[in-house]
Amino acid sequence: MARISDNGLFSGTVGNLSYRVHNGVNYVYAKTDRVSNPRTDAQVAHRMKLRNILNVYGRIKHALTDNFEGKTGRQSDYTHFQSLNLMLKAVPLTKAEAEDRYNIVAPYKISNGKLQTICYKLEDGVLISDLYIGAQDWNEQLTISDFTEYIVKRNENWSYNDTLEFICCKQDISGNEHRPWIDCEFINLTLDLNDFRKIKDVLGNIKVCCSAEGFLCVEAPEDGGYALVHKRYSGKKTLASTQQLAVKNALLDTYSTPEQMEMAVKSYQKKR
Repeated sequence: MARISDNGLFSGTVGNLSYRVHNGVNYVYAKTDRVSNPRTDAQVAHRMKLRNILNVYGRIKHALTDNFEGKTGRQSDYTHFQSLNLMLKAVPLTKAEAEDRYNIVAPYKISNGKLQTICYKLEDGVLISDLYIGAQDWNEQLTISDFTEYIVKRNENWSYNDTLEFICCKQDISGNEHRPWIDCEFINLTLDLNDFRKIKDVLGNIKVCCSAEGFLCVEAPEDGGYALVHKRYSGKKTLASTQQLAVKNALLDTYSTPEQMEMAVKSYQKKR
């Protein structure tokens, strides 16, 4: 039953329509029917696509802090990561694999915002970016102060005190009872002219270098996904570049076959 207030606005339910009032505006919602067959092709496809996305998020979420400028309303990093990647090609885990928390590195979007995207590609075990450093100025003793100067002065849209995040998601099956899982390392490097530490000491296991053409590179010898993210803190607001993992992963190739898709579909269609 719906009620009509003195100002002519509706509230309540009529048939399959619900009327709600918010800030003096009438909103109408159609009630959705209960799904009679949760194993339709569409439901199965959605469930399969979602499982690897959520399992991967669980392994790399610690590297995604302040990476999602484009969140709306009460959206969390968890739900935003999910919405960004649902449109990508599915990694079809079987029901048992999904429940066993298999996580396969895929070219997922790991940040979203208005800052200019850093372009990069994986080539011969190296992530090559479009951030220009200058080959003549690169050496093992390079400090963060020098690195800051090169990035800010030689690349548009970069400022002092911006953050450059390095993300390395290595695909591993050696532990965890040989289940596929992700070993994620990340470093948020603040571009600080007063930081005289050597960049190699700060980045630790993440090895950076410079291409012959003078562009910043990250060593990526192992299967997995690699990315760089530009972040800027402005008051309470964080700006970010939109980035996607650059992936080289033989295991992902295995999970991209028609046979794997067929096996996954059948696993969800089995009756309990």
